[in-house]
Amino acid sequence: MDIKQINQYEAFHKIGQGIGSIIYKAWDSEYNRRVAIKMLYPNDSVYRDFEKISEYIGIEHPNLCTVYSVEKYEDSILVITDYIEGESLQNYILKSKFRKGNLFQLLKEIIAGLTELYKNNLVHGNIKPSNIIINNDKRPILTDAGLSPFEDFQKSPEFVIPYDAYHYLSPEQVLNESPTEKSDFFSLGTIAYRIMIGVLPFEGENEEQLSDAILRKQPDYDTLKTSPLKGVYSLFLGKLLAKSPDDRFTDTNELLATINEIELLDNNIEEYAPFRSKQNNPRKYLTVSILALLFIILWMVATLSNQ
Repeated sequence: MDIKQINQYEAFHKIGQGIGSIIYKAWDSEYNRRVAIKMLYPNDSVYRDFEKISEYIGIEHPNLCTVYSVEKYEDSILVITDYIEGESLQNYILKSKFRKGNLFQLLKEIIAGLTELYKNNLVHGNIKPSNIIINNDKRPILTDAGLSPFEDFQKSPEFVIPYDAYHYLSPEQVLNESPTEKSDFFSLGTIAYRIMIGVLPFEGENEEQLSDAILRKQPDYDTLKTSPLKGVYSLFLGKLLAKSPDDRFTDTNELLATINEIELLDNNIEEYAPFRSKQNNPRKYLTVSILALLFIILWMVATLSNQ
């Protein structure tokens, strides 16, 4: 679609095409700023969710893409957001540009953005590497919050969802339930697993097989066997990827605290270096690290068994 101008938005330039939408870069002449405009294809769910999408307007955080406006245009809806210079995490992963040693910093910054959404009683519901932009300052920024094409997708049979989009869905989303904070945690777990292990935790030859794997199969953690922290990483990923939302982390505070403890182990165990060159850390930290390791394992096992 060739667009010259819509309201105060001009100089349209197509920069991408997603599930059910076209994304443009444009100029907002009223506020003198570059914006991204996502034009949602018309369908029943888009019309039904106009008010829901509008709830994300004005929420600002360094790790969130700001939604400036949600407007109706002919048969479509326009979502006007901050324009972010950078590259998607998906491209970083595909090009092997993302260092595994940076995983926990990535997770902590994403969690910070999610926490801001949760403070406003909103969830993201659409976390996947293509919706995380690494900007020019190397800061991850979450985009497309509240724009999951899967929400109520079974009520819109004319809307076909590509197979690749299923990989980061939580089991409850596969069952066509509305996403929650715990759904976001599951999607984060899928990203963490892919970065740590190098493959996706769930696979299938088609949408039906992939959905079944997400609902019933357990991920394989055998590739972590060479790491002294195999048990901790397996428990951490297992808690994020638990089939039942009740078995996942309680909230972002608990998730962040766990990541900080694992980072402490990573920094202080002398022999541990699965993702980067070995570092010579002082031996005096070894005993503290081992105790912290045991504490995390016992705590996570107890948490899982009490759910």
